[in-house]
Amino acid sequence: MSSKNIQRTEPGAQEERAQKEELNKITEQKIVVEELSNLKKNRVCMSSCYINN
Repeated sequence: MSSKNIQRTEPGAQEERAQKEELNKITEQKIVVEELSNLKKNRVCMSSCYINN
């Protein structure tokens, strides 16, 4: 049986899949925010290093 058939027959399978997709989106957004934060920190550090030198 394919996974599509299993999802159709199991109650709540579609809801569970939607929740997993939402969790994946949130995880991806968190990673993007962390990367942007790191870039900002690096830029501030580089700016202060240039000013101090």
